[in-house]
Amino acid sequence: MDRLSSMSTSSAATDSLRCAPLPAKSFEGARFFRPEGRPADAASSAEARAGSTAVERRRSLFQLRRLEEKLARARAENTELARRLEAIETSTFWRLTAPARAILARYPLARLAIRSPFRAARELGVWAWRKSKGQSADRYANWIAENDTLSDADRGDIRMAIAAMTERPTISIVMPVFNTPQRYLREAIASVRAQLYPNWELCIADDASTQAHVGRVLAEFASDKRIKIVRRARNGNICAASNSALALAGGSFVALMDHDDHLPEHALYEIAAEILAHPHADIIYSDEDRIDDKGRRSKPYFKTDWNPELMLGHNMLSHLGVYRRSLIERIGGFREGYEGSQDYDLALRAADATQPGAIRHIPAILYHWRKHKTVVSFSEQQLARCTAAARRAIADHLERRGLDAHVEPHPQLSSWHRVVNAVPDRQPLVSVIIPTRDRADLLRQCLDGILRRTDYDRLEVIVVDNDSRDKDTRQLFAELLTSR
Repeated sequence: MDRLSSMSTSSAATDSLRCAPLPAKSFEGARFFRPEGRPADAASSAEARAGSTAVERRRSLFQLRRLEEKLARARAENTELARRLEAIETSTFWRLTAPARAILARYPLARLAIRSPFRAARELGVWAWRKSKGQSADRYANWIAENDTLSDADRGDIRMAIAAMTERPTISIVMPVFNTPQRYLREAIASVRAQLYPNWELCIADDASTQAHVGRVLAEFASDKRIKIVRRARNGNICAASNSALALAGGSFVALMDHDDHLPEHALYEIAAEILAHPHADIIYSDEDRIDDKGRRSKPYFKTDWNPELMLGHNMLSHLGVYRRSLIERIGGFREGYEGSQDYDLALRAADATQPGAIRHIPAILYHWRKHKTVVSFSEQQLARCTAAARRAIADHLERRGLDAHVEPHPQLSSWHRVVNAVPDRQPLVSVIIPTRDRADLLRQCLDGILRRTDYDRLEVIVVDNDSRDKDTRQLFAELLTSR
């Protein structure tokens, strides 16, 4: 079969072809509260549906109030900008400089000529710094202020929504601890105790810490009956410690939390609301970001909904990850020998043991991952070991699924992973469709890459010409057709 064919179309026909852009996650595009209208599962009871509807109604009120606040701020800013613009345009300076502005607008080179090279270089450097450092940090800080900061009214509405819940599932937070710096351990526990949703228990396993302050801090919180603590007789590493903490859990769902991280106060409320809205969910995960020693947040990860292919590149569930306890018990908890990637291994095995529809994503940042300047985490100290454990977990997943594939390092990101599927004995035909109009240089480059730099043989290229008029393009078509 020929690998190249050509087709000409009218402009009208080609205009009907559209490439729909993928929805990109961005600060502006992300939302703190989720929209109403998510359908309850068919098997849920009428009472559960009524409770779910009440929760969704409260969420709608949250979102409406936040939009009203943003609209009021935008109107105030617009009024102030209009006032400033009027003051500028009616000033004497503006009238006197009108001829100069006309020249600069008409001749772009004049604008450059009036600046010195030094000043231009300096301004370029400032712009580049702001673009790479300051501006992105400011944008996220602004996004947090507008979309991810609770007001007292929000807290009141959340408490009313919790009071209206027909069921309140208990969420067990599993936290293995080992020689955690005192401040971070206190802050992690305090963030759990500050949750607006009250039906939780914190299950802590001290993995035989050698620093005395760990035992003292844990003893201070032992009076809270919702906090369960066990001290292991010997150090067994994070998998053994996580299983010890898991053994304390009595809730129907289990949330995983590191010993120095931070939960925002509405995190468990969002989890509980998701459970009520989707009672057959087995795995729930949220978006996340980083937090430093000064409480500054950065590096948000606005995740996609469940994506099994992306999951094989890195642990997209990660934090905040919540699992039905019976599911974790059925798959045997954490497997020793996968330290550093034990949560990745757990997530893959849990996903294999349930259905894609039972894996739910909450599009809100419900977890702040601690970013240290001085304290080095296990995964940072033992990066090679953690990466190897992750690849073993992926290889196990491929074997469980009966897939003819292998895992290897990602070509650009060595700590990420790439799964390569075996090509079937009878290779399927791949059709590459290229719409074009003139620009022979771009088309030639594209065809060269497909036809001469691709190591897959069974493909065909279909060039759809949208009434090209350029002589070089017509000549390229002729060359291609004669060389087939």
